[in-house]
Amino acid sequence: ATEAVAHTLRLGASRAAELEADRAAAEAYGSQALISALTKICTQAETHADLRRSALGSSMAHAMISNGPVGQAAFSGGDSVLTGLLGRAQQLTSTHPSLEVRVEALRVLNEPGSANPTLVGGSSAQ
Repeated sequence: ATEAVAHTLRLGASRAAELEADRAAAEAYGSQALISALTKICTQAETHADLRRSALGSSMAHAMISNGPVGQAAFSGGDSVLTGLLGRAQQLTSTHPSLEVRVEALRVLNEPGSANPTLVGGSSAQ
């Protein structure tokens, strides 16, 4: 049980680091450029899903740029409690925030009057 909690915390730290990297890239290149790039990457991930199914690809998930097509709201189509629980479980076990969470966090950076918000607290959009 302790190992599972530690692993969940490690995955959470990985998602937070991804959001911080997005913030730094947005400051350097602009939010819109990063949103465009992330969207293109996630779209291309759908055509290369076989990489994630291999043992090597699965072991390197932490080094990939996105969660791939499975990470892109796979359980968002229904309204049932089970669908919501499965979606939340998927978020907790992913190495990257979903595209939707990342884009929303980047859009917040563009809002007038935003006081350079930190994206680590972006979990409210999840």
